[in-house]
Amino acid sequence: MPRKSSPDRTASAPSVDDVAAVLMRWSALAMHAARAEGMPAMLRTLHEHNLSMPMVVVLHLLAFEGPQPMTRLAERTGLSTSATSHLLQRLVEAGLVGRAEVEVDRRVRQIALTPAGDAVIQEMVRQRFADLRASVQPLTPATRARLSEALTAVIDELGAAIGPAARAVAGAQTDPVAPPSASKTGRTKTSRTPRQTRSREQA
Repeated sequence: MPRKSSPDRTASAPSVDDVAAVLMRWSALAMHAARAEGMPAMLRTLHEHNLSMPMVVVLHLLAFEGPQPMTRLAERTGLSTSATSHLLQRLVEAGLVGRAEVEVDRRVRQIALTPAGDAVIQEMVRQRFADLRASVQPLTPATRARLSEALTAVIDELGAAIGPAARAVAGAQTDPVAPPSASKTGRTKTSRTPRQTRSREQA
């Protein structure tokens, strides 16, 4: 008697668009869960610190990739040089970033987070964690277990596809209660960033 072949699970797997649509629906429900207790954390932070979304993007780039020249930040954000210069000036005036000289070439100046800027990033991470926690709180333990298992597999595959840098960033954002790092020397460079986490992993 011929043996029945096992079904090909990949043939019936949802498409990329199907999965993206599910994630969109989950995102909408997660935002609704966060709004149940007031304004979502990210919006509160933007309002309290008078930050625009491009400013938040720059802060995250500096936090997770380290100090960068203005031209590089302009490329990463897609803004013009003049717009980036204006944005950075606002962040400097707010005390969230500073301009630092490069030791090998003091003619080159890079933008780096200040301790205050690092504190804002840490605050955003903690608040984002709180929002995500609110979105999974209503789930049953069995559903949470399946979700955790599925997302762990997603993290592993994405990390393998994108590389060590992505894994370091993901790991840095799983510590929502870590205190903001402060520079003891008063320099603009912070003492604890995801970039340094990557360096320790590669050592």
